[in-house]
Amino acid sequence: MTPMLYDVFSDDIENLEKNGLRIDFRPIKVHNARIKDVWVDYGPHEAFDTYLSLQERLVDYYYNIVYCIRLAVPKGPGATETPDRGGRTGMAADLEGDATSVTGSLRRGMGSMVRGVQYKVDVEFDADMAYAVFKDDEHIHYEEGEQTIVLRFSTPHYSPSPNLAQAYLKKENEVMPGLRPGYVVPDEDIDPPFEWRVSDIDYLLFQNECREIQSIIEQNRGKRS
Repeated sequence: MTPMLYDVFSDDIENLEKNGLRIDFRPIKVHNARIKDVWVDYGPHEAFDTYLSLQERLVDYYYNIVYCIRLAVPKGPGATETPDRGGRTGMAADLEGDATSVTGSLRRGMGSMVRGVQYKVDVEFDADMAYAVFKDDEHIHYEEGEQTIVLRFSTPHYSPSPNLAQAYLKKENEVMPGLRPGYVVPDEDIDPPFEWRVSDIDYLLFQNECREIQSIIEQNRGKRS
């Protein structure tokens, strides 16, 4: 579990404990697992640091989203308030802050793809679940049922981007030595080591980010009206 997701649940668990409550849930049987979406974030780590609000990150970065790919591009001087040809600023403004600088925008975008990368995979599955509620260690409720759950698994963020492939090869060689004959496995340690960690459950954090984006859009509309 990622630190951000842990923080969300630890706060809720602490509130339950203050009232003498504890909730246990466990899967009885998991079936029909399937990959739902694959996401790729390109850009520096701070551009996707969810401990910073999106409003804070928008001061320094423009986000270009194409399907499941998010590209964070550093803004040029004056980009925050420089309108594009449609009169838009901020998130909708040109990457360079200059609508005529197409070449510069593309150059910045390609640079961001090298500066950092992180992969995220949404796995959806059906599971038979058991739920139990305890009050001061007394069992007060129990039920079983089938539920569809979506878990998001994320790699660490790697900067520069080629470090991800190197870290993956090193981990793969540790788990399955000799799987890829002819591939050069790095001798040095890649920090952080490659791993998949649960970073979201049922789009909890993703929906929070969507609400923040919607709030920013509405604020910008209010400023233009």
